Amino acid sequence: MKTSILALFLFLFISVVLAPTYGQKAIADTSSSKWLKDKQVSKPAPEKNKKDKTRKEEEPAEEEKKETKDPETALFNKGIMFLIGYNFDFKNSLSSQAVGILNFYSPASSKDEVNRKGSRRWGFNCGIMHIDYHTNELDNISPAYYTESVYASNLPSDQSYTTMYNKYSTVVQNSINSVYFQPLYKLSDLGIDKNSIYLHGHMELLSSSWTAINTISALQKDKPNNNPSPIFRRPYEGESTNSNETTITNKTNYVNGYFGLGLTLDLQPTIDEGSNFFCQFTAGLTTHHPQLVVQNADDPTQSAKSLYRISPSPRGAFFTYTRANYIHKLSEKSSLIIGSDIRNLWLSKKVITAYSVYLGLNLNIDKILGLFGHDAKEKEK
Repeated sequence: MKTSILALFLFLFISVVLAPTYGQKAIADTSSSKWLKDKQVSKPAPEKNKKDKTRKEEEPAEEEKKETKDPETALFNKGIMFLIGYNFDFKNSLSSQAVGILNFYSPASSKDEVNRKGSRRWGFNCGIMHIDYHTNELDNISPAYYTESVYASNLPSDQSYTTMYNKYSTVVQNSINSVYFQPLYKLSDLGIDKNSIYLHGHMELLSSSWTAINTISALQKDKPNNNPSPIFRRPYEGESTNSNETTITNKTNYVNGYFGLGLTLDLQPTIDEGSNFFCQFTAGLTTHHPQLVVQNADDPTQSAKSLYRISPSPRGAFFTYTRANYIHKLSEKSSLIIGSDIRNLWLSKKVITAYSVYLGLNLNIDKILGLFGHDAKEKEK
């Protein structure tokens, strides 16, 4: 009996006291082993390698992004012309006037241009410009010669006069400010990369300033009231019988509309992209055209009829317009441009031709924005 009670007591002691202690130690050993395994897995060195690998995978993407940005910027700069130059007059003397052109040209793109998907055939060309033209028809005004008896003043009571042999000569000048827009549709690549032909529409508002400079030169003077001429007239404004030369200037300003269709050629003669040839031919209708009229033609006292001015005709006319320029790249920031503008107005009995030949410097858009601190802002980014 005592032996059975002792055996039962030993069993209960092992079950209640020793078994939980051993179980907790086993669990602790298992947890320690698991912790060691986790610690080995999460070592800092492999994590660093993983980050380096991720960084290396991201770097090509950033480089690819930069490579994509540069062609886009180059294409944008190529399409902007900011020209400052001079228009040369080779007819009478080697003189020049200022020329200014701000042009935005966005041609149709090809599939490989700026990594674009597909291609587009539509583009546009627009801008503003200031040019001084020379005109063949209005420049060729032959001088006229008259013997006139010119009164000393415009007072009706003043009957004293001087008989003079006068030469009348007129020079016409034309200065324009233009705002234009041309939608472009690509017809063909001409079988060569970066050489294209377009069909374009032409819409233009042309503000024309015409100046007729009339000069009266006294080649000979007789004594007052001696051998009077049959032509008597009062002096023009600013004219004096005591002077040997008088200049009378008549100015006319008006706005004209040009609307038409034409062809555009965009050619790159060389492989190194160092030059570009751009040519346009346009035909259409204009809302007005200039006409040469005599000043004070209805005044019976102005018998000479040789003082001229330009007046806009209310009738339109058929026009042709040819624009061409050659661009030669000097550096990444600038290029040299030689260009010409030729406008023809086809009237019923004559053709009025206005032409301009100019030479100028085209500044790159980065150079222009650099004047306003654009380059510094890009570096900060």
